[in-house]
Amino acid sequence: MATGESKTLEVITLRRVRYSDRHSILTVWSRQQGRVGLLISDQGSGRTASRLRALTMPVSVVECNVAGKPGSDLMTASKFMVKNPLAGIHSSPAKGMVATFVAEAVNAMLRQSAPDEGVWHFLTESLVFLDSARPADITAFPPVFIFKLAEVMGIAPDVAEYLPGSYLNMTEGRFVTAAPIDSRLLDSRDSQLIAMLGRASFASAGEAGWTRAERNRMLDLMLGYISLHLSTPVELKSATVFRSLFDASPAAPILDNGTVGVHKTDTP
Repeated sequence: MATGESKTLEVITLRRVRYSDRHSILTVWSRQQGRVGLLISDQGSGRTASRLRALTMPVSVVECNVAGKPGSDLMTASKFMVKNPLAGIHSSPAKGMVATFVAEAVNAMLRQSAPDEGVWHFLTESLVFLDSARPADITAFPPVFIFKLAEVMGIAPDVAEYLPGSYLNMTEGRFVTAAPIDSRLLDSRDSQLIAMLGRASFASAGEAGWTRAERNRMLDLMLGYISLHLSTPVELKSATVFRSLFDASPAAPILDNGTVGVHKTDTP
C-alpha cells in the first residue's frame, strides 16, 4: 500500500503492546493482507478510550481504516467498528481464557504476512462456534483448534492413514506400522490420541468425554509436532491455564455464571 493511501481492513485482533506514551502496536490477522502490525493511538479518555480497549481485546473481529506510515512498515489504524460482537466470548470468563489461548496460538503459528482466505474463514468460524459453545465444548476446544489450524496451514498429520496399533512419524506427518525404533515415531497410545483429535469436530469433541489428561496430552503432542514443522518452538503461556483449570468431566467444567468449576475427583 502506498504511503498515505487509506483502505479498510477486516481484522481479528491478536496482541496489543505499548509502543510509546502515545501509541500501542496492535498485531492482527487481516482478511485482506494477512498478519499486519497496526499503530493505534492511546490518547483519549472516557468512553472513547474504553470503546477502543474493548474493540482491541484478543480475538475481536472488527473493521478499521488503515494508512501507510512514512518510513515504517507499520500502518496507522483508526475508526474501529465491530464486525462480529462475539458477546458470548467477551461475557464469559471461561470463554475469554480460551480466546486468549486462540489469540496467542494464532500469533505464534501464523508468522507469514500473506493473506489466506481459507485461514480467515477458519478463524472466524471457529470464533463463532466458541461464542455459542456449551461447557463441554469449551474444555475440548483448544487442542481441536490447534489441530485444525495446522490443517489449514497444510502441516497437520494425515489421520486418514491411521490404523489401530500404528505409529505417527512426527517428521513426515504419516502413520506407519513399523515398530518405534527411533525418536521420530510416537508410541501407539499417543498416536491414537492424535488420530482421535484429528477426526473430531469442535462439536463432536465436546461429546467425546476426553479426560483432562488426554486433552493435555493431545495439546502437548500437537504443539511439539507444530514446533518441529515450523522449525521454531511454539510455547504458549495460556496453555498452562488451560491445562490446570478445566475440569476432566465434560458434564460440569464451567459453572452457570461462566466461571471455571473444580471437580475433586479429576486426575491430572
